[in-house]
Amino acid sequence: MTPTEQSNAAGDGLFLDRIRQAEKDAESILAAARKQAESLLTEAREEAATRIAQVRAQGAQARRTRIAAAETEAAALRERTEADARAEAERQSVREAGADREAVRAIAERIVTLHGDR
Repeated sequence: MTPTEQSNAAGDGLFLDRIRQAEKDAESILAAARKQAESLLTEAREEAATRIAQVRAQGAQARRTRIAAAETEAAALRERTEADARAEAERQSVREAGADREAVRAIAERIVTLHGDR
């Protein structure tokens, strides 16, 4: 081998070593990037799961609030209905009492009339 060939061979060896080192560095960078991407993906999944749980909890609380409001409204309506029924029963009782008084008055007048005819 000539001195030029020997010099070129040594240079080629250094060049190949640099290429191999660059490949190793690239593989290390790629592995680190993959690891970071996986970590970020895991973190994003955890945050999404947490947010989904929060939204579900808020939805459940909103449903409970709506149910409680509906129950309160139903109770108020039931009380108003019962009060209306009591008031109507009282009015009916007053009407019936008035009718009974009229019937008693008519009977009394009839008795007085019959008694007077004797």
